[in-house]
Amino acid sequence: MKNNWNKILNELSYRVSSGIPDLSNEQHLIKLWDILKEHNWNLDARVEILKNLDEAVKKRYYQTDKGQSAPKGAKVGVGPDGGTYYWANPDNSPADEKDIPEEEPQDEPQEEPDFNKEDYIYDGKSTNSEGVEEAVSLQTKDEFSDNKLKLKALELGFGTHEDKDGNIIFKAAPGNKTSMFNEIISGEVVSIIQENPDLTDEEIAAILEERYGDLKGFKDGKSKLEISIAAGRNKHKQMNDGVDLLNKEGKIGKDVKVRTFYGHKESISQMVKLVESSDGPFFTTEGVEIPKDELIELIKNSGSGDNPSDTAMIGVDSEGRAVVAFHSDKDDMAAIQANSTTRKQIDNAIEEVNKSDLPEEEKKKVVKELEETKNNIIKSENKLKGIVVEPANDLSKKLSEDPDKFIQNIKDDANLDKFGPDADKAGQAKTSVSSKLKHITGNPSNKKEFLNDKYLPEGVTEETASEAQKVQAFLDWVGDPERVEENKRRIAAGEDPIEPSAEQMKFLQRCSRQNDIPLDKEIGKVKEEIIKTQHDSFDKLNERTLSDGTPLGKHIQYKNFMKQFHLGDEGVHKFPGLFSISAGETRVDRKKLKHCVGDMSKAGFKKTFSVSKPGKGERTTYKKGSDKTIVTGRDIFYYNSDGKPVGKQTQRSKKGPIFGLDSTFQYPPKVVKCFKNGTKP
Repeated sequence: MKNNWNKILNELSYRVSSGIPDLSNEQHLIKLWDILKEHNWNLDARVEILKNLDEAVKKRYYQTDKGQSAPKGAKVGVGPDGGTYYWANPDNSPADEKDIPEEEPQDEPQEEPDFNKEDYIYDGKSTNSEGVEEAVSLQTKDEFSDNKLKLKALELGFGTHEDKDGNIIFKAAPGNKTSMFNEIISGEVVSIIQENPDLTDEEIAAILEERYGDLKGFKDGKSKLEISIAAGRNKHKQMNDGVDLLNKEGKIGKDVKVRTFYGHKESISQMVKLVESSDGPFFTTEGVEIPKDELIELIKNSGSGDNPSDTAMIGVDSEGRAVVAFHSDKDDMAAIQANSTTRKQIDNAIEEVNKSDLPEEEKKKVVKELEETKNNIIKSENKLKGIVVEPANDLSKKLSEDPDKFIQNIKDDANLDKFGPDADKAGQAKTSVSSKLKHITGNPSNKKEFLNDKYLPEGVTEETASEAQKVQAFLDWVGDPERVEENKRRIAAGEDPIEPSAEQMKFLQRCSRQNDIPLDKEIGKVKEEIIKTQHDSFDKLNERTLSDGTPLGKHIQYKNFMKQFHLGDEGVHKFPGLFSISAGETRVDRKKLKHCVGDMSKAGFKKTFSVSKPGKGERTTYKKGSDKTIVTGRDIFYYNSDGKPVGKQTQRSKKGPIFGLDSTFQYPPKVVKCFKNGTKP
């Protein structure tokens, strides 16, 4: 028999609402049966274990699968997750009717969204529309477009740019250089195709290269050109199909001018300006009307939970009637779908508690507990800031004893082991500290913080300082208790702390390891502490139950999942056809989400939805090469009503090791595959 009983019991504990398995409860036995099946126990083994568990359990559920049939006279019913079950005694004789417990009410069957294989086929073809008169190009002067901004972005490239006087002349929207490229160029592709829908991808690429090939932003991002062209084709088809639908229904004219928008704050202002100047009404690409005031609010909230879009298209006819589409632009559906922080998720939890049906006094208690949880996490995160002080001072002392040897050891990557004993065979590189030296001695953006007369020797300047003196100054700055106290003040005031960069932190970590100073382990201990705080909070939340029987912690995770994966029915999701995820040749709308993930808006899903926790699906992550001794974060998995993983939350420190845990949310590979070909996981 399989030696996995602890895992099975942990799983059963998680699936029953009380958290405590009751082997006299028929519903609990059904769940146990299904878990055993999931763990590949054969039919005979499952029957045997259920019979032998407890002789006091008089009645059993057995699923009529693999040819098994109910004994004559046995009562037959549908199990909680589908499948046919019968009630019987341990000797397989029919149970007496009076001894059969009342069945728990079953969830209403969920309607399967219409599945049309054509929706999942990308053929690279474009469609014409009699209703779309023009798609405004980047090269078109237009008072309502954001063309000036997009051209400036392509000219200067991603990031923040200042003039000679230090004034900011351009700051890109959140993302990176390739995301900025994709968001802008996919919109330009829409206008190019509108002019000539018969163009091949190669011809479109040639036009783009001719127009923008010399611009820095184009050069930086053109590795994603193929993705941007495919995304542009999808956006063009969506808009044209939407206009044609509205034409047929008499909701919009045959002289629509389409504008595409980048997700920048100036782009948002231009969208608001366009909508305010238009009479309306305003429709989605599926013909659903959006009230003007709600549309403006959604536009103003672009990039937030209510409207997680990066780009938009607005088509307006000569009478001011319009069709609108928002997109969350991704390189691939496997990419990160949303980002959050530990603190933000606690704030979201508080919001859900206040919206719940708990008694008011109970709400106050829970909110107070969550605030305490957040404060405890903040305290732990502040510990991370202080952890570097002592190691930095120890390194500074060691450097001062023999500066030449210290710097040479850095350049030689001395005393740095490879990742594991088989690293050579695997072709693994050393954990290099030498490659990070330039982030201290080169031209780092934060050099003013430590390359000054407070930390450099008297009479030494940034220009005259040696490598050893620059490293010493950096270490003394990091180890300065006054710096830590100033950062505490900044954090309390809602200001950003001044910390070493992520690359500088890697230098500190590796230099500490090189000199046998346990910085990594101390950081890992605090990360473990933060995770435990979250675990304890989740368990405490689940001690409360909502009126529908859902544990509060599970309810909050359900709402969080719905929000982060664009599955709710609030904000842009209230209006079918208004929002979709654009990922190259794949466009995922509400219909596809329901098909591949499940219709999570229905009550039946919430009841069977589950989220991993220690012992059930959660995975603690460790620093590579640490032999599972240095915690870096965790992976949390979400499961649909079929017990299939449909999402993953990853908690790591994005800014660097001494920062708190950030969260990213992604779809698992099988769901991504479904988005592309329609095959359900």
